[in-house]
Amino acid sequence: PEEVISKYGVDTFRYYILGGASPGLDLNYNFEDMKVKFRNLGILFNLAKLVSLYAKDVKREYTKDIEERYILSKLHSSIKNVTNALDNLKLNEVPQIIEELYLELSRSYVQFTRDKIADEPEKVASTIAEVLVATTKLFSIVAPFITEHIYQELRKSLNMKEESIHLHNWPTHDERLINVKLEKGVGYAKQIIQELLAQREKGKIGVRWPLAKATIITDNEEIMEAVRECERIILAQVNIRKLEIKKKATAMSFEVHLDMFQTPELEKEGYVRELTRKIQDRRKKMGLNKQDQILLTIKSDYSLKGYEPLIQSKVGAKKVLFSDLNTATAFHATEKIKDQVFEVFIDRA
Repeated sequence: PEEVISKYGVDTFRYYILGGASPGLDLNYNFEDMKVKFRNLGILFNLAKLVSLYAKDVKREYTKDIEERYILSKLHSSIKNVTNALDNLKLNEVPQIIEELYLELSRSYVQFTRDKIADEPEKVASTIAEVLVATTKLFSIVAPFITEHIYQELRKSLNMKEESIHLHNWPTHDERLINVKLEKGVGYAKQIIQELLAQREKGKIGVRWPLAKATIITDNEEIMEAVRECERIILAQVNIRKLEIKKKATAMSFEVHLDMFQTPELEKEGYVRELTRKIQDRRKKMGLNKQDQILLTIKSDYSLKGYEPLIQSKVGAKKVLFSDLNTATAFHATEKIKDQVFEVFIDRA
């Protein structure tokens, strides 16, 4: 064990070994599987950093949007399933249930709400904190040292009274918050998103470039209902304007078709998205904080006039100007996007 413990820590070893095999069976030790557990613990650390970053916005307020209803259902399902596994001495099942919960928090909930956190940080931060604190309590029996370290960081950020994660009561689930149908529906939505993103990749069209329409073909009523309920999430994640459902039997449970045609308007929105991402990177290099406003001048043969309000909101600009003249500013950069060149001039507002 020292070979692993000295490099990856005792909690990584516990995490891997506990869920590595069913009771009574020999474990074929695998370094690669153990490294996956170590990387996953890094995701847990990053979630704690995210909560600390938005700690001032944690108000114990929650929206009733589908994203929040989904992840809170997943949380309470997991509490119920971990508790049942422990009560029935199925200790090897515990790590996987908890891992699935915090990976879902990171890979689905945080991803689904990346735009909303800019507008309603208190509601997104509150949900992440709620799920993460409960997850840490569950996980403390598997990885006691790492969870204690994370808890001490969260304790400072969230002003929690208990001195240790191990002094908390075991979490209890709320049956009213568990929605198995919703969890299954979001699962279908994630599969559809994955298929549409794969088609984007195949067509070599980046996700920042908006497309007009996608069509879902299925005769499965459960999938059709899931698409309707999760439509907003699918549209946002794949960056498309419209989602159509065609009721028709298919060889698979569903098929997806993505309309790859880009209108001039959609193309301009794509340039705006790419350019604002690059400007955000430049802001970071200037050492600007999120609240710092800028004065922005853009020089290019490709006109983005009419998109000033969108650019302003995305990059924290007090003013956006388009000019053919070079401007003396604190920061100047030339950005090439596809076959177009944009000169960017930035000053603090």
